[in-house]
Formats: sequence, C-alpha cells, structure tokens
Amino acid sequence: MTHRFVACDVGAETGPDGYFIEAGIADLDGFVMLFQCGGDEPDEQEVALGFDTHCLVTADQGTAYG
Repeated sequence: MTHRFVACDVGAETGPDGYFIEAGIADLDGFVMLFQCGGDEPDEQEVALGFDTHCLVTADQGTAYG
C-alpha cells in the first residue's frame, strides 16, 4: 500500500541516558509515523539475538521491525 502525504509536523527525542532515539512525522489528517531505535551501538550479543534493529510505528499501532 502506498500512502502519499505532506509532513506538517516533525519531532525527535532521545530517551533517558540515550537509551533510545525516536523521530516522528505527521500530516494534517492524523497520519503519523514514528521511527525508533536503540541509542547505543549494538554489542555482539544484541546482534546475535537480532536486537540490532529499528522499529516503525503508525498511528493505528501498525508496527514493523527491520
């Protein structure tokens, strides 16, 4: 599915002690996309367990990891 929109609001934040990084965009119709990832470089164990990924979340809680 393709969704075309014009981002009217943009924001970013870093969690406590740099634990995570989040950036988001939104349009006037309420479409929101949040991009999240860990704040530190993943260590060998996180890579081996597959925890060295990012997350994308939409306003209706659609979630994708990659």
